[in-house]
This record gives sequence, structure tokens and C-alpha cells, in this order.
Amino acid sequence: MNARAYVALAALAVILLASFFIRGQHLSAPFYYDEAVYVDLAQHPFHSAFYDDPIFFRHPPAHYLLLYGLGQVAGYSETAMRLPSLCFAVTTAFLIYSLGACLFSRMVGFIAALLLAFNVLNQQYAEAATMYAMLAFLLTLCCYGFVREREWPVAVGFLGAIYTHYFGFMLAPAVLLFYHRKFEGNWKKILGRIALYALAYAPWLVIAAQGVAFHANRTSGLRWWSFHWLHAIRQMSLVLFVGLLGFLFVRRRDRKLQPVLLVCGLYLLAAFFLIPFHRYLVPLLPVFILFGVAAIMQAIAHLAVRFDWKPQLGNAILMISGACALLLPNPQAYGLFPYTGAHVDLRDSIHAQEWDQVIAAIPDSAKVATPNARSLLFYSNLRGLRRYQVEQFNENKKEFAGLLESAKHDWIVLSKYPIYEALLEVADQNAAYTRVAEFAHTILYRKQLNQSPGMILK
Repeated sequence: MNARAYVALAALAVILLASFFIRGQHLSAPFYYDEAVYVDLAQHPFHSAFYDDPIFFRHPPAHYLLLYGLGQVAGYSETAMRLPSLCFAVTTAFLIYSLGACLFSRMVGFIAALLLAFNVLNQQYAEAATMYAMLAFLLTLCCYGFVREREWPVAVGFLGAIYTHYFGFMLAPAVLLFYHRKFEGNWKKILGRIALYALAYAPWLVIAAQGVAFHANRTSGLRWWSFHWLHAIRQMSLVLFVGLLGFLFVRRRDRKLQPVLLVCGLYLLAAFFLIPFHRYLVPLLPVFILFGVAAIMQAIAHLAVRFDWKPQLGNAILMISGACALLLPNPQAYGLFPYTGAHVDLRDSIHAQEWDQVIAAIPDSAKVATPNARSLLFYSNLRGLRRYQVEQFNENKKEFAGLLESAKHDWIVLSKYPIYEALLEVADQNAAYTRVAEFAHTILYRKQLNQSPGMILK
């Protein structure tokens, strides 16, 4: 390698180490909503304490089995359960650099890795005990195999992805196209490879049929105000997203890239029908950012040649374009204002629930209402201290007011996350409940002793 290559790798190492420490600052915080379910599954991977399924089918078991094995060695602490996601996220950033350097240039790979490493949505799931960082790594590994025309990354990435999340099957058409190219249309060899994948997935096939049906019913239709494309724009920036779309169109005939482009296209089409959860963007975010950066860099290079720009001017335009890609239209996406919007999955409340103090304050067998029922149940069961009757509610102000008027719960647990500010006002004004405890991020309300359903003091 030449000197520039060593400099690029050294700079990349600094970025990855910085992102590792930044992402690792909340590893020991209490588990939030979904994490509580996933860690509960890790303790008994095929049965959930939160769902009635005899065998948990809603997600494949690879991530839970990984956490189970780690838990047997290191325990089920918050840090231990989140560490795999952190490692997967950092490795994915390195893979994106390698993919960018292979396809375009070291500069493209470096910028893509930089933007990915400090993307707020990516950081959120890099420090979460969920499967999405693992899925992003496996999907990126599979795409790396497509581009480098190597079978082992394709096989490991595809099998790992379908054993991690049913969205992994979005890779299937691209895998078929890869083998069609590899074996030059020899269907005997192609079907032989497909048979091997089917055999490897056979142990989970019957359960997967239920899981795929479950997710197939989780559709939302086209809702422009909470659409996946809007989430992608918020998290990537409008400049990067437009660059991505342009890249997919311009490079659509590139044989080496076609399997990866097919995966991206399927996701963008499926976004019309998926529930617009932010986490569904996480697996494709690395590749999306890479292609968006590549499109911007290629456009600048084309303009530099066309208008005969001097190197200094080209570099200045590159810096300005990079700033636009970083900041427009949503600075929140890259951490400048990470707590100002509601466009990340309740980021404020992830590390903001003092469950040990909450459980210490609420007596056994109490009826409790909270927006985060799973975490409350998880920690109360984990400590072996309490058995609660828990009901969950959302941020709907009218429904919450009705819940208070019914006075059927002994305790109300609310987070100070901005989305619940209106509910805090309603609770403070309700005569049936009194604010009895306030922690750094959580407020407890207790029903007054003389209150019962149908007997509300006005």
C-alpha cells in the first residue's frame, strides 16, 4: 500500500474508535421498550414472557441465541447484551469503507463511513440490545459479496439475515441473480445452491411461515406524513437521498452492482406497504449512504471536468456539497440537535427510565399504567420483587384522559420525554391522581385513596 492508503486507514481507525466510544456511553442504561422483550427472549430464546406464542415466531432466533450464548458467559447485564450491536455497527462502518473503496474511491468510502458512524439513527441501534445492527451488518456483508463476486460473504450474509429478521428475504431475488450470473444461467447449479439454502433454513421453516404471515399483515398503506421515504430523507438528508435515487437510475445497467441495486429498489418499493417504523430503515442505511455519497462525488467530478475547474475550486465545492449533504434538511440526523424532534424512535426515553426507583416506590400487586409496560414488567420480574397488573397507553391525550377518569389504576408512570408533555399536564390537573414522586426522567402518580372507578372528585 502507498502512503495515502495508510493515511486513509489511520483516519478510518480514528473514526471507528471515536464512534465506538460515543456509542458506548449508554451501554449500562436501563433497557427500553423493545430491548426488554429481546433480552427476555435471550434468557429463554423460544418463549416470550410478553407474548402468548407457544414458540416465539415473530422474529427468527439468531440474535436471541447470540445473546443467550453471551449471557451464559458474561451475564445478562445491560452492557453485555448491548455489546454485540456495538461491535456489529463498527464493523459495518468498516465494511462500507471497504465497499466504497472497491467500487469508487477511498474518499467515497471514507466519507460514507464517517456519515454512517455519526448518524443518530445508526447510533441509536448500535447501542441497543436489538437485532437491527446485526441485520445491517449481515445485509452489508451480503452486498459486499455481490460486488466482489465472492460466494462466502453472500452465503453468510443471506443465511444470517434470514435467521435474524424476516426482512432478510429481501435479499433472495438478488441472491438468485448473483448465482444466475455466477453459473452463467446453468439452472442445475443454481437450483443446487438454492437447495442448500433451503436445507439450511429447514429447521426454522414451519415457524417462519407463521412469522412471515404475521409481518405480511403489518402493513400501513401509503401515509405521506409517516412514510419511509420521509424517514430516509430525515436521516440521510435530502441531498444524499436524491443522490441515491439518481445513482440507482444511472447505474441500473451496471452488472456488478445490479444485485445490490435490486435490494435497494425492493426496499424503496416495499416502503409503500410497511409500517413506517424508523428501525426498518436501519439495515439499508449503510448502503443508501454509500450510494448517495458516490453520486454526489461523481456529480462534482463531472462538473469539474465539464467546466475545467481548478483543483482548489473543486475542493471548495466538494466541501460545500459535503456540508449540504450533512446538514440538509435535518441537522438532527447527524447529532447536532439529537433531542429536538420525534423522528427517531423515542430517543429521549431510551436511556431515561429509572426502573429500580420506580419499582421500589410501587408496592406489589399494584395496577399500573405506563407507556413502557414491557420494561416495567421486565425489571420487576428480573428483580423478583414485584408482580404488577400493567396496562400500556400511548401519547393520545384524549384516551389518556379517559384512562385517568376511569380511575382503575393505582399508579401512573410517565416519562418526561417531550411527546408526553401534554399527558403530564392532564395528569397534574386530574383530581383522582396525585404526583407523589419525581425522578430525573420519570414521574409517578398515585390514585388517591378515596377514589374508585365511577367516583371521580371534580
